[in-house]
Amino acid sequence: MAARSAHVTRLIGRLAPTTTASSGSVASSAGQTPRTSSTRRHASSSTGGSGGGSGAGPTGAFQGSARRSGPSTLALTGTLALTASAAYLLGSLYPPVFIQLAFSPPAPASPDRDSPEGKAVTAQVEKDLLNLPIVRRLLSASSPAPSKIIDGDNPSARGVDPAALHNLRPGETAAEAEAEHLPHWIMTRPYTTYPPVKAMHSMTAGSLRGPGKIAVPPLVLSKTEAGALAEGGEAGEALVFVHLGRSLCGHDGVIHGGMLCTIADEALARTAFYGLPNGVAVTAKLEVEFKKPVRADQFVCTRSKITELKGRKAFVEGQIEDMDGNVLAKARALFVEPSYAKLLMSKEQGRKLIEGR
Repeated sequence: MAARSAHVTRLIGRLAPTTTASSGSVASSAGQTPRTSSTRRHASSSTGGSGGGSGAGPTGAFQGSARRSGPSTLALTGTLALTASAAYLLGSLYPPVFIQLAFSPPAPASPDRDSPEGKAVTAQVEKDLLNLPIVRRLLSASSPAPSKIIDGDNPSARGVDPAALHNLRPGETAAEAEAEHLPHWIMTRPYTTYPPVKAMHSMTAGSLRGPGKIAVPPLVLSKTEAGALAEGGEAGEALVFVHLGRSLCGHDGVIHGGMLCTIADEALARTAFYGLPNGVAVTAKLEVEFKKPVRADQFVCTRSKITELKGRKAFVEGQIEDMDGNVLAKARALFVEPSYAKLLMSKEQGRKLIEGR
């Protein structure tokens, strides 16, 4: 039995090389296995070579790519960081308007108008109002004593030098020469002579007055007939300047829309008075179209003019602008003079009331 097992073992040993060779021959004839085996040996050899420091294998190529991309990645990161820092700094110094409107910084309560702080605020607003470039320009064509207007003293016209009417330019009429020397605008300050007992119950003359609200009376410049003749337009066209404080807001930092409607109503009504028979009217219709948010703590100007007159009806249009000329709101209104207006005052009396005389 043992002899048979040994014989089988010797037989297998003699047959094994032949079988391996046959398998190799078959594989070679197929043209696949030797090539694959050779490729694997080459890859293994190459990998081993790279491990020896040649740098020609895949690992060396990857490391070279990483070394080449390192500086560009660092430069890109630095550029992004610098850009973000610059944007943050500029945004902090000059925040966009929508950021200012959405995140208005907190403000202290408005001081009492009779307190030293309140009087200082009022005096500063008045000074800033009279120093507005457009106001300074128009005051030069208005009354000769603008500083006294604050106290309600408002001469409606300058005296005309008779000699000026004898030195007419070619083609110039006496009316045009007179218009050149008469004030083109009449400046008034509403409610400066309003009795305190009435002002305390008036929204615009009393309730809305004070630091942080309407700190000083509005400044009204109405075009005269001489101004219309010299500059064009119609008599009665008006500009109303008013300062809107922080305590007149809806959303914090943004003036309430109802406040803008009140300003438009008051300004357009004064313009309507110039065209109506007796200088008195009530608001029949008011439409306001809001164009932009109005930030608090700034001066605004309302421009208004009569577009149509029909008996006791006056149609007036106007717009509210900031000091850069941006239109913040547009308004249209219809004013009607009551039938009993002639029993209240004459047109001349109404004109004197409007002009503060």
